[in-house]
Amino acid sequence: MPQDRPPPAHREEFGRGAWADDHVRRADRGTDRVRAAVAAVAAALGADSPCDAERVRLALVDLPLSLVRRHLRAGEPLPDHAEDLAARCAEALLS
Repeated sequence: MPQDRPPPAHREEFGRGAWADDHVRRADRGTDRVRAAVAAVAAALGADSPCDAERVRLALVDLPLSLVRRHLRAGEPLPDHAEDLAARCAEALLS
């Protein structure tokens, strides 16, 4: 990867279109596992509306990924406080 470009942050930036079929299936299985785990957490928390389910996904997936992507795209290391910050934000969203 050229040094003047930020690291990939989205699956299409990894050249997914050129992947072998078995690699695409493996990635899709991983995505399915994450979706199932998020759905299980949402159910355990009593998230019974689309808004509640979206809030759980935001807390567990979108927010942490956004934090990591921002630093990756800037070519910066993830700050030491990032994990704690993501956890506190998730807790606030889920409470």
